Amino acid sequence: MFMRRLFPHVVALIPLCVFSVFLTLAGTIPRPEDVFGFRPGSDYKLAGYDQMLEYYRKLDASSDRIKVIEVGPTAQGRPMILAVISSEANMAELNKYRAISEKLARGRVTEQEAKELARSGKSVVWIDGGLHASEVGHAQFYPNLRFGSLVTSPKPSERFAIT
Repeated sequence: MFMRRLFPHVVALIPLCVFSVFLTLAGTIPRPEDVFGFRPGSDYKLAGYDQMLEYYRKLDASSDRIKVIEVGPTAQGRPMILAVISSEANMAELNKYRAISEKLARGRVTEQEAKELARSGKSVVWIDGGLHASEVGHAQFYPNLRFGSLVTSPKPSERFAIT
């Protein structure tokens, strides 16, 4: 009987708890405008490559759900990065999931092995941040996407995105 009376009150507290977690995460993960000095997409404002790198490195330092990896130099000799965003549990197993994806991509496994690897692996989504220098809109959008995926992702335990 006591539990029946208590249940509605506990259920009523759930949105408050979720909101407080959101506020806690939003307070520790830097917003793009905190690093750039303006909100990406603002009129007459563009974040430069160095600002982007600084922002992604600050994201990396602020959360266990993102890892920034330098994958080599650009044609201009600047660092080219890869940002992996996922749950803390997936991040702890990142090398395992990378190895599974690599085995599947190489196609040198039997059909049965492929099925087993697919069951134990994770789906990976690649979102490219741009290629052509004259196309700036997408690069200005991605800091907001990264911030949103770290702070407001509805099911972070099910997300595994390489962006």
